[in-house]
Amino acid sequence: MPNCTWAAMNIVPTWLGVIIVSGIMAAALSSCSSFLQIIGSSITRDIMEQSRKKEYTDHHLLRASRISMVVISLIILLIGLFQPPAVMWIGYFAATLFAASWGPIAISSVFSKKVTKEGAFWSIVFGFVGVILGESLGMFGISLPVYLNPVIIGLILSIGALILGSKYGTITIEEREFQANILQTPIEIDEQKEMNITRRYPTYLMISGVMIIMVTLVFYYWPINMN
Repeated sequence: MPNCTWAAMNIVPTWLGVIIVSGIMAAALSSCSSFLQIIGSSITRDIMEQSRKKEYTDHHLLRASRISMVVISLIILLIGLFQPPAVMWIGYFAATLFAASWGPIAISSVFSKKVTKEGAFWSIVFGFVGVILGESLGMFGISLPVYLNPVIIGLILSIGALILGSKYGTITIEEREFQANILQTPIEIDEQKEMNITRRYPTYLMISGVMIIMVTLVFYYWPINMN
């Protein structure tokens, strides 16, 4: 990412650099907004709504979700102002945590009919702990081989906890019906027309990918190697 930004500001023409930097910022903002929505949803749906101590209305949940996203945004803003490099490392660390603790359950909950609530819970816990432990070993001067990267440790523990934890607990009828309907395509008006529009986008993506490769080759790879 830093290399792309530097190339956009120093090598390519100004008009092309503006487009490239705008694309980078759009991708970053899109990812940030998605993760903020996940944070707000997790706090309201997974913590507040599951609490048996108090009943919350949709208005209260929506307000709590917005407040939590504003608070997290302010914290990240302060970190970015006083410790700019920390934002990048937080992003890397969060990505590994996300992949290890959430990845296995995200896939299995859609395609597996044996995953239980207990298995999902312990899968997230062990995936999180595995990444934390793997990263902590480096702080004590313990170097791990490349095949024992912290995210790999977290994935192994997460998958193991998912398999073992799913042997306990039961799956309700409502949960089975919900899981069965996840992969069902909803029937809508003018569905065929919408599907035809959707099928065009992979073609557009392939064409744009080839164009980006050619532009990067001409304005980034060749100038650097010629110098």
